[in-house]
Amino acid sequence: MAKKTYSLFFRYFKDCFVIMLSFIFIITILLGYFIYNYANTSKSLYRTQATEQSNQLIANTLDYCTNIFVSLSSDLDVKDFLITDVSKANTIDCYNITHRIKSILSNKIVGNDYINSIYLCSPDKNYVISNNGFKMTHDFSKYVWYDESLINNIGPVRLSVKSTTQPNGKPGYIMLYKVIDSTISDDNICIIVINAAVLQKSISEIFYDNDCSFLIRDKQNNTGLLNSGIDPESVKKILSSSTDTEKSSFFNHGLTSKLFYLDDYNWDCVYVYDNTALNRQIFETLLFIIPVSFATLLLIALALSYIRAKKAYLPINKMVSTLSNQKNNINIQDIASNYQYTELNYITELLIDYINDKQKLQDELAKRLQQLNDANKYALEVQIQPHFIFNTLEIIYLEAYELFGDENIISLMVYNLSDILRVTFRNDNKFMPISSEIDYIKKYLFIQKVRFENLFETVYDIDDESENLMTPKLILQPIVENSIVHGIIPAERKCTIKICNRIYSDRVVFTIEDDGIGMSEERLKEIQEILNDTSSLPDKNIGIANVNMRIKLLFGSEYGCKIISSNSNGTKIEISLPCIQS
Repeated sequence: MAKKTYSLFFRYFKDCFVIMLSFIFIITILLGYFIYNYANTSKSLYRTQATEQSNQLIANTLDYCTNIFVSLSSDLDVKDFLITDVSKANTIDCYNITHRIKSILSNKIVGNDYINSIYLCSPDKNYVISNNGFKMTHDFSKYVWYDESLINNIGPVRLSVKSTTQPNGKPGYIMLYKVIDSTISDDNICIIVINAAVLQKSISEIFYDNDCSFLIRDKQNNTGLLNSGIDPESVKKILSSSTDTEKSSFFNHGLTSKLFYLDDYNWDCVYVYDNTALNRQIFETLLFIIPVSFATLLLIALALSYIRAKKAYLPINKMVSTLSNQKNNINIQDIASNYQYTELNYITELLIDYINDKQKLQDELAKRLQQLNDANKYALEVQIQPHFIFNTLEIIYLEAYELFGDENIISLMVYNLSDILRVTFRNDNKFMPISSEIDYIKKYLFIQKVRFENLFETVYDIDDESENLMTPKLILQPIVENSIVHGIIPAERKCTIKICNRIYSDRVVFTIEDDGIGMSEERLKEIQEILNDTSSLPDKNIGIANVNMRIKLLFGSEYGCKIISSNSNGTKIEISLPCIQS
């Protein structure tokens, strides 16, 4: 008696698991690469957008200031003020003139949070006027914007700039200087004071993750106007790394930088990003996701390997059990006494003993094999007689009946399939009673419902008076099959097929309706054109077109198929036939 072992099962299991484990490593590596690449790409995109927003904010602020300079130079009230010697004007005239100018300057900065104030000054005439007040003075040194060397070198065209820093190191102000209306005097200077702290806060809010530092620099004088904390040495490396007018980058201890030029104002905007926090975040994410993903995939691989090995081993196990029951205590101890046993070896030994005890079977088998070798193999493969299929199905039905009892799913499917094939193979008549056609469809749908796990329900509404009328054989099956394949399965939900018929004087009309996905207007138009063309057979394998052509050839153009459908509203097919008595 052969020994029963299970090494083959574990061999199947091991082979499947090794293959899946290789895929797990590849998937894990690809997952890590995807996460890393996605994080870097997203961060790069965010930084690009944030940098563009920041540059736009700075450029808009400078454009706003430039517009103020231009509008003041062309304002008539401002021109009147510039040519008036206010030191010699009486009190009332002086008040009226300066009040108008203060109102003009105040209106210029309304709605702009970054401009602190606007000054008009004339060192030669010793006056200063702003949106806050007017004063005659010989001493300008108390004003934060006053720089004698800068004031004395301002030209009528060039825009000059200067910045201050508060004692605590925080940003103070950025001052823009320009001569207005040089036709009157080069001594009339306009100063726009920008609150650098407010501007820096707005830029910092754009870079919400706080991993960006930025610097605004006047290239003309090589002076820093606004700095949120960039190391001066880093600035030197950035400015010396490239002369590209759009951007330059370098890597230094996890830092990445971008340099932008505002050519209209001769300013540099330098942005330095600290990648340390980003790299740490990506690493922590990968450190969590990769082990969890690997463990999950490993468990899935174990489960799938077990299922696959069990499925592969199941036929062999069944063969072993069957042959063991038929062994009838035949002694095989003398065969391969020191043999390395596996399931296949066990089956082989049983077969050898069984053949030795059944010499007649062996002779018969040799005879049949000789007949098979002498026969035409192609004919044997293609010429399968219907009675052979029916006999085989009957054997399967009886075996299922004996194993599981009556009304089991296997015996019912075999029974229905056998009846379907009998109708299909029967060539004695092209017509059949409507009752038989409906019975055929019910058996066909029973098999389809089992196949697709009750994906649909079927509703029948058949006129009793039509059951004895005749119909062309298998006229409904292609239409029902189309409803399942093209309407119900793609819907991915529980659907309903309704089959009904009605008798109208000299004709009977079948209706097959489903509530599946329906079809587009273009597809409906295409099928209707095929149905209307009766000059030739359809060049596409369309079930409804074949049924329609068959009916028209049998009964004439007044009969046939009609289709009604729309997207998401299902499809309805009407089949019109003459009333043919049995």
